[in-house]
Amino acid sequence: MAADFSQAAEQFRKSKLAEALRVEVVGDRLLVDVETGRVRGYIIAVRKGRVRIRVDGYTVVWDPETDTVVWAGGRGQQ
Repeated sequence: MAADFSQAAEQFRKSKLAEALRVEVVGDRLLVDVETGRVRGYIIAVRKGRVRIRVDGYTVVWDPETDTVVWAGGRGQQ
């Protein structure tokens, strides 16, 4: 499982999504804002080759093979 997170984090570091969100992956899980240094989210899970991410209160499923978002959900319970 840890290998999945480290591999997913490495792929996400190089992704267009990380560049667009202006985040860097720290410690294989946390997504930190490049400019402010504040934590904006984290990697929730890696399943079936896709990465589930929580960022700015939204859940996003990202496919590293195509470097695209395949699903994005609402803010949920706050």
